[in-house]
Amino acid sequence: MATAYLAAEQGRRDLLNALVDNLADRDESVRFITAIALRRLTGQDLGYRSYSPLAEREEAIARWKRWLADPEALPAANSAGAEASPDPSTASSAKPGKSP
Repeated sequence: MATAYLAAEQGRRDLLNALVDNLADRDESVRFITAIALRRLTGQDLGYRSYSPLAEREEAIARWKRWLADPEALPAANSAGAEASPDPSTASSAKPGKSP
């Protein structure tokens, strides 16, 4: 889990393959943190959800592996048919009705 956190904090795109492998970890918290790290490093989530049933996670991991092999092979959208959740780290801190 520490590797995923450090990879995201340090922009370590050289660790993308290892992070994708971690998406299959038995520990849901490892999968969760790894998915966040991948999204921060790539801007993609490819429909992966750490809490999804195994078969759905395996399909998403396959999408990640295809994306790593050829980022142009999959659509540029953040998810493969699944609605992407907003990234709180990029949300504006401006209050409604006030300009930044």
